[in-house]
Parts: sequence; structure tokens; C-alpha cells
Amino acid sequence: MLPLSTATFLLLLFVNFRISDGAFAAMSVDFGSQNLKLGLVKPGVPLEIVLNKESQRKTANLIAFHNGERLFGETALQMSYKNPERVFPFVTDLLGKKFDNPVVQEYIKRYPYLNITADPERETVVFNTNDASYSVETLVGMILWNAREQVVVYGKTPIKDVVLTVPAYFNQAEREAVVRAAEIAGLNPLQLMSDGASAAVNYAFTRRKDIAEKAQYLLIYDIGASKTVASVIELKLAKENNSKVLDPVVNVIGVGYNRNLGGHVLTTRIRDYLIAEFVKTHKTKEPIYGNLRAMAKLLKEAERVKHVLSANTQTYAQIESVFEDKDFRHLMTRDILNDILKEIEMEYLTPVADALRMAELNVENIDQVILFGAGTRIPRLQDLLKEYFKGKEPNRFLNTDEASALGALYQAAHLSKGFKVKKIIVHELQLYPIQINFETTSDNSEKTLRRVDRTIFAYKSFYPTNRKIMTFTSHQDDFTVNLHYGNLEHLSKLQLEEFGATNITDVEIKGVTEAFKSAQDEGHVFKGIKAFFAIDYFGIVRSDG
Repeated sequence: MLPLSTATFLLLLFVNFRISDGAFAAMSVDFGSQNLKLGLVKPGVPLEIVLNKESQRKTANLIAFHNGERLFGETALQMSYKNPERVFPFVTDLLGKKFDNPVVQEYIKRYPYLNITADPERETVVFNTNDASYSVETLVGMILWNAREQVVVYGKTPIKDVVLTVPAYFNQAEREAVVRAAEIAGLNPLQLMSDGASAAVNYAFTRRKDIAEKAQYLLIYDIGASKTVASVIELKLAKENNSKVLDPVVNVIGVGYNRNLGGHVLTTRIRDYLIAEFVKTHKTKEPIYGNLRAMAKLLKEAERVKHVLSANTQTYAQIESVFEDKDFRHLMTRDILNDILKEIEMEYLTPVADALRMAELNVENIDQVILFGAGTRIPRLQDLLKEYFKGKEPNRFLNTDEASALGALYQAAHLSKGFKVKKIIVHELQLYPIQINFETTSDNSEKTLRRVDRTIFAYKSFYPTNRKIMTFTSHQDDFTVNLHYGNLEHLSKLQLEEFGATNITDVEIKGVTEAFKSAQDEGHVFKGIKAFFAIDYFGIVRSDG
């Protein structure tokens, strides 16, 4: 018997075969900080997760350089245990950030052995090797190029079109950096979907019969490697855009997040606990903290212990020749894991409270609490979530590892040419208001110019949007308007520091002088210049006129 998700795909996916298979193929990338999950859709094949060359369903999000060669995935991961200074981990966390951003500075503290400097012109991050220097977008572009090759080999078909998942909290600079990286990889990005929205799409097409006109509210709780995000989803059937048919509608109505709190934080704490136990029982000539290989081995074992204790009550942490030819073996129990977690456990619930507040809902309004992300397998965190929702049992309707990749893949099929899938309408949430600043004529007898701000995309509005029209009547020559973020008081102090610059860009309005002169020459009344602004499928503001 086919699994539910595969059977559903076969029922929902219809393919138009009028041109070659390769022209139709599309892919998705669930762009986790630690691992990538890749999806493929092509004629005659249901939506599926791509296996890498090790026949694994996820691939380490790593790049390494060795003897002039680039290494990816499992090969780079193995290199990180022997020569961690040659491997660049978690690089996606640095996309679109200036060098002085707290996220970048924390990264430098975590990996002091990496040669990281600031780009003298862009003030962004540069990774340096013995042979060359690379921007973050270039490294991520290389990782995506390898991901594309992996899908091409697996599917035996050319690939260009892709939908990528990103955290809902990514701002304009971060989103533009992801798009640039995808283009460097030779991909044609169709959309950037938030992790929560893509998981909700996966829920919608696997449980389509459960969706009704009466809205149901889902809280999707995602603990990834480097982040924790809670997304409140309104799911219902509705007629949109003059449609005569009721279609599933996914509305993201609340998001809470912590950029720095994920499963890796707990792994690091377990590693530090193991180091302390090693120091208690072993005398060494040199301190173990200064040995990169030993630290990498301990981090690897800490990750394994965390996974085992998520399903079992005890296990042994054991490493042969961890340092100075000394072996290490120590009993680990779930109680010890809970003690290690205790100091920070309540921080994992803050995104839930923030998401509910943004959605203007209470815990009683939530119909389903859905776990998503590998970190949600930890029993203590499941218990905390159950207590927070007053005994409501969290559900695992979604495949923890693959729901986001499959939801994004469904959207890739929808946006690509040649596929016809049943419609699922997705409205993403605009977390940051965007304003336009421009000059206009003062309402006085002197007709002086003054600068004003207007909100063009409000906080908690939906995107992608239709084009919004701005009419400028005070200019007879080319001029410039400024796009920037509006009030961000809903962000915490740390979130605001991590956010970066609040300026987005200057937009030059050209051709005004010629238009004004042409209107005068033809005897027309010049009524001003119209410019159009919209937020596209990438969550990026575009302008034209």
C-alpha cells in the first residue's frame, strides 16, 4: 500500500506532457541551517524527496575546501571531524548581514578558527581560505549548485525552477541574498516560502478532506538546528479572486521566533557537559578545549546522544581516542538531558506566546498543535508545549523532516509550466511594515517642499500583493524616493539588533522631465507621475512605473 502522502500526490498531481520531460521538472529546497532536504517533481513521477549519493534523504548544509577542491554534504561533514578549520558550517545564517551584526559576531566567537573578515565595500561577511575569498552568497550559491546537481543526477533530467524555504523572519536584505545565491547556482527561483507556510501547504494537501469553510487554527511549532519558530495558520475553504470554486486557503496570521535558539544550542550544552566529565576523570598534558579535533568529536557524539535520548531513557556517550589517545565512556540518561536543558527550556516557549499575540488568539482558539523540525522530538520540550496548551496533545501529522520540502515542492509544481495541481492559496505574513519617504508640496501659500512618510505595506498584511499605485504631483524633474521599514516596536531589543539596517533602498523615478515637457508641448495638463509597488513571491518589494 502506498503511504498517505504518496497516494495523495498521485491523486492531486496531473501532468501536461506536450513538451519534453526536462522542460517540466522542478525542485524544492528546504534550506535548513544544518541540513538540506531536496524535492523533485517531473512528468510521470509523484512529488518525492531526493536521495543523495549516500542514499540519505537529507544532506549536510556544509561546504569545505581541500587541495583546491570543493567538498559538500557527507564528505564535508567527515572533513569537519578531522580538519574543522577547512569547513564552513551554518553559512546560511549569515546571508544578508553586515559584519557588525550580533549574529555574525556570535558566529565568529563560535568558530574562532575560521578566517572571517568584512568586505571593505559592502561591509558584509567574507570567508577566506589559503587560495581565495568568498562572500556568503557565493558559498551558498555553491551549496545550491551541488544541490541542483544532486537532483539532476537523481532525476536524470535538467532542472532550473526551484522554490526555496526560508525563515518567516527574513528581511529584505536576507531574501535578496537567497535569490542571488540561487541565481549563482544557475537556478530560476520561483518563490521563497516561509517554513511554516510550506509545512501548512503539506498539511493542506494531505488532509484536504478535513478543511471546511469554517476556519481552523493550527500552531506549527518548529525547532530547527539554529532557530525556533512558531507559526499560527488559519486554514479554510474560500472563494478568492472571483473564483466560483471553494479552494483551500492558508493564511499565516502570527509568527514568533528566536534566531539563536535551536537544537544546536542544546547539542553544544551536551558537549560542554561531556567535556566537564572527561576533565574530571582524565588527566591531560594540554587542555582539551584547545584541540579542534577533540572538540569536533565531542560535538558529534553530543548530537548522537541527543537523538538517542529523545527516544530512549539512557545511553552511553563513548569516543575512542578522543584526546591524547584517551578513550571516553560516560552513562547519559534522559534526566541528565533534562537537567542540561532546564536553564533554557522556557525560552523555547517564547516564540509560541509571541505568535499567539500577533495572531490575536488564545491557546483555547488553537485547534491543532503540530510539531515540526527535528528538535521537537525532545520529550521534555513536548511536555512543556502540552502544559502550555493546557493538556492539548501536540500532533505529528507532518513528517518532521520532510513536510517543508514537500509543501514547497507542491508550490513549485503549481508555479512551474506543465503541471496542473489542485489550487492551494497561500498568503504569507508581512512581519515588518514598509514605508515610502518622498518630497511633496506643503499646503501653504509658499508651496515649499517637505518630506513625508507613507506606509505602503502594513504590519501583518499579506503578500504577495497586487500593485499599489503612488501618484507624485510635486515633481517636474526626475526624483528619488526612499523605501524603509516602519515601526518595529513589536520586536524585542535583541531582535531589533539582529535585524540590521532599517533602510531598504532608494528608488529613482526617471523620465519625469521628458514626460512633463511632452505634456506641455501637446497642450495636456500634467497631473503627476504614477509609480507602482508590490511585494512579490519572494517577499521582496518591487517597483515599476
